[in-house]
Amino acid sequence: MRKKHNSNLRAIKMTNHAVRDLAVIHALAGGDESVKMINIKTGNNVAVGLTLATAMSKSAFKWSILLVVFGRRQDGQEYMKCEQVDTQARYKQADLTEFLNAKHIKMIDEFNDLHFVNVGWIATPYNYEFSEQVAGEYFERLGAWDYLSKWEMQNESN
Repeated sequence: MRKKHNSNLRAIKMTNHAVRDLAVIHALAGGDESVKMINIKTGNNVAVGLTLATAMSKSAFKWSILLVVFGRRQDGQEYMKCEQVDTQARYKQADLTEFLNAKHIKMIDEFNDLHFVNVGWIATPYNYEFSEQVAGEYFERLGAWDYLSKWEMQNESN
Protein backbone atom coordinates (compact mmCIF):
# COMPACT_ATOMS: atom_id res chain seq x y z
CA MET A 1 0.00 0.00 0.00
CA ARG A 2 1.30 3.45 -0.96
CA LYS A 3 1.63 6.17 1.70
CA LYS A 4 -0.60 9.18 1.33
CA HIS A 5 1.24 12.38 0.39
CA ASN A 6 1.62 14.74 3.35
CA SER A 7 2.34 18.26 2.07
CA ASN A 8 3.12 19.64 5.55
CA LEU A 9 5.72 16.95 6.22
CA ARG A 10 7.22 17.54 2.77
CA ALA A 11 7.48 21.30 3.44
CA ILE A 12 9.22 20.66 6.79
CA LYS A 13 11.69 18.28 5.16
CA MET A 14 12.44 20.77 2.36
CA THR A 15 12.96 23.60 4.86
CA ASN A 16 15.24 21.47 7.03
CA HIS A 17 17.26 20.55 3.95
CA ALA A 18 17.55 24.21 2.91
CA VAL A 19 18.97 25.29 6.29
CA ARG A 20 21.30 22.36 6.98
CA ASP A 21 24.85 23.52 7.73
CA LEU A 22 23.64 27.12 8.21
CA ALA A 23 23.98 29.28 11.30
CA VAL A 24 23.02 32.84 12.18
CA ILE A 25 25.68 34.80 14.07
CA HIS A 26 25.48 38.22 15.71
CA ALA A 27 27.70 40.47 17.82
CA LEU A 28 25.69 43.24 19.48
CA ALA A 29 28.19 46.11 19.44
CA GLY A 30 28.63 45.70 15.67
CA GLY A 31 25.14 46.98 14.85
CA ASP A 32 22.74 45.47 12.32
CA GLU A 33 25.54 44.76 9.85
CA SER A 34 26.97 42.28 12.31
CA VAL A 35 24.10 39.78 11.83
CA LYS A 36 25.34 37.25 9.31
CA MET A 37 24.38 33.86 8.04
CA ILE A 38 27.28 31.46 7.68
CA ASN A 39 27.93 27.92 6.63
CA ILE A 40 28.82 26.34 9.98
CA LYS A 41 31.17 23.82 8.36
CA THR A 42 33.23 26.29 6.31
CA GLY A 43 32.64 29.57 8.15
CA ASN A 44 31.90 31.30 4.85
CA ASN A 45 29.20 33.94 4.64
CA VAL A 46 25.96 32.86 2.97
CA ALA A 47 23.90 35.24 0.86
CA VAL A 48 20.41 35.46 2.29
CA GLY A 49 17.59 35.74 -0.20
CA LEU A 50 13.89 36.19 0.52
CA THR A 51 13.17 32.44 0.49
CA LEU A 52 15.90 31.62 3.00
CA ALA A 53 15.03 34.58 5.25
CA THR A 54 11.37 33.56 5.24
CA ALA A 55 12.22 29.95 6.01
CA MET A 56 14.39 30.96 8.97
CA SER A 57 11.87 33.38 10.47
CA LYS A 58 8.54 31.66 9.75
CA SER A 59 9.40 27.98 10.30
CA ALA A 60 9.77 26.20 13.62
CA PHE A 61 13.05 24.41 14.36
CA LYS A 62 14.87 22.60 17.16
CA TRP A 63 17.40 25.38 17.80
CA SER A 64 20.89 25.26 19.28
CA ILE A 65 22.07 28.67 20.48
CA LEU A 66 25.43 29.63 21.92
CA LEU A 67 25.16 32.81 24.03
CA VAL A 68 28.48 34.57 24.53
CA VAL A 69 29.87 37.43 26.62
CA PHE A 70 33.30 38.71 25.58
CA GLY A 71 35.84 40.04 28.05
CA ARG A 72 39.38 41.40 28.13
CA ARG A 73 41.53 41.32 31.25
CA GLN A 74 43.97 44.07 32.23
CA ASP A 75 46.85 41.91 30.96
CA GLY A 76 45.23 41.92 27.47
CA GLN A 77 44.02 38.32 27.64
CA GLU A 78 40.68 37.94 25.80
CA TYR A 79 38.14 35.40 26.96
CA MET A 80 34.54 34.33 26.42
CA LYS A 81 31.88 33.09 28.81
CA CYS A 82 29.48 30.83 26.92
CA GLU A 83 26.20 29.09 27.57
CA GLN A 84 24.59 26.72 25.09
CA VAL A 85 20.81 26.39 24.89
CA ASP A 86 19.26 23.49 22.97
CA THR A 87 15.51 23.43 22.44
CA GLN A 88 13.83 20.05 22.69
CA ALA A 89 10.69 21.18 20.88
CA ARG A 90 10.33 23.13 17.64
CA TYR A 91 10.17 26.92 18.03
CA LYS A 92 9.98 29.86 15.68
CA GLN A 93 12.87 32.27 16.03
CA ALA A 94 10.64 35.06 17.40
CA ASP A 95 9.26 32.76 20.13
CA LEU A 96 12.72 32.44 21.70
CA THR A 97 13.72 36.11 21.76
CA GLU A 98 12.44 37.07 25.21
CA PHE A 99 13.78 33.90 26.88
CA LEU A 100 17.22 34.25 25.28
CA ASN A 101 17.45 37.98 26.05
CA ALA A 102 16.76 37.23 29.72
CA LYS A 103 19.48 34.55 29.77
CA HIS A 104 21.94 36.92 28.09
CA ILE A 105 21.18 39.73 30.54
CA LYS A 106 21.76 37.34 33.46
CA MET A 107 25.14 36.35 31.95
CA ILE A 108 26.11 40.04 31.59
CA ASP A 109 25.02 40.81 35.17
CA GLU A 110 27.27 38.00 36.45
CA PHE A 111 30.23 39.09 34.28
CA ASN A 112 33.16 41.23 35.47
CA ASP A 113 32.00 44.74 34.53
CA LEU A 114 35.57 46.04 34.01
CA HIS A 115 36.36 43.25 31.53
CA PHE A 116 33.12 43.44 29.49
CA VAL A 117 33.72 44.06 25.76
CA ASN A 118 30.69 42.77 23.84
CA VAL A 119 27.95 40.14 23.64
CA GLY A 120 26.93 37.86 20.82
CA TRP A 121 25.22 34.65 19.85
CA ILE A 122 25.37 31.99 17.21
CA ALA A 123 22.35 29.83 16.43
CA THR A 124 21.64 26.82 14.26
CA PRO A 125 18.10 25.75 13.31
CA TYR A 126 18.98 22.16 14.23
CA ASN A 127 20.70 20.51 17.18
CA TYR A 128 24.42 21.22 17.07
CA GLU A 129 27.28 20.96 19.54
CA PHE A 130 29.30 24.19 19.33
CA SER A 131 33.06 24.28 19.70
CA GLU A 132 33.94 27.40 21.68
CA GLN A 133 37.24 27.68 19.79
CA VAL A 134 35.58 27.61 16.36
CA ALA A 135 32.79 29.93 17.52
CA GLY A 136 35.47 32.33 18.79
CA GLU A 137 37.08 32.35 15.33
CA TYR A 138 33.71 33.18 13.72
CA PHE A 139 33.12 36.00 16.21
CA GLU A 140 36.62 37.36 15.62
CA ARG A 141 35.92 37.58 11.87
CA LEU A 142 32.67 39.38 12.72
CA GLY A 143 34.60 41.99 14.74
CA ALA A 144 33.25 41.07 18.17
CA TRP A 145 36.56 41.98 19.84
CA ASP A 146 36.93 45.38 18.10
CA TYR A 147 35.64 47.30 21.12
CA LEU A 148 37.12 48.52 24.37
CA SER A 149 36.48 47.16 27.83
CA LYS A 150 35.60 49.53 30.67
CA TRP A 151 39.15 49.50 32.05
CA GLU A 152 40.54 50.30 28.58
CA MET A 153 38.16 53.25 28.23
CA GLN A 154 39.19 54.51 31.66
CA ASN A 155 42.90 54.27 30.66
CA GLU A 156 42.25 56.20 27.44
CA SER A 157 40.47 59.01 29.28
CA ASN A 158 43.43 59.45 31.68
